[in-house]
Amino acid sequence: MTRIGRPKQTMFQSLLLLSVASMMLERSSSLIPKRLNNTQEKTLPNGTKWARYYEAVTARVTFYERQEAVVRVIIECTETRPAQSDGPFSPLVNRTLYSIYEIARRR
Repeated sequence: MTRIGRPKQTMFQSLLLLSVASMMLERSSSLIPKRLNNTQEKTLPNGTKWARYYEAVTARVTFYERQEAVVRVIIECTETRPAQSDGPFSPLVNRTLYSIYEIARRR
C-alpha cells in the first residue's frame, strides 16, 4: 500500500479505502478470495516447505459522498509446512494486507 514506487495520490487513496477493506474482509463468508498468481515455493535447509501467493477480494462499493466503485483488496499469503508429514502438524498460513485500490481509477 505504501511502497516506495507508488505515487503519493495512490497511497493516499489506499489509506482512505482502509475502512472499506475491513468491511470486505469481515464479510468474507460471502466474498470468496480468488488466487491471483502461481505459488512461489521453496524448501528451506531444515526441510520446511515455504510457499507464497496472492489472493484478491473484489466488490462493488457504494460511497455516501460520491458514486460507487469497484474496489479490490490484495492479500499476501505465506504458507509454511513442517518437514514431518505424519502427526498432528498442520500448515501455518499467514495472511497480510498487501494493497487496496479502485479498479479503473486512473481513466
